Amino acid sequence: MEVIILFGERLKQFYKIITASFIEKHFKRAVAPY
Repeated sequence: MEVIILFGERLKQFYKIITASFIEKHFKRAVAPY
């Protein structure tokens, strides 16, 4: 049971990092032309 919780936490962390980098990339791309 603890392993599942640990895995979930790691997955959340990973998802946050991916989302942040994705948003950053798109934001920069959107701002770049201006």
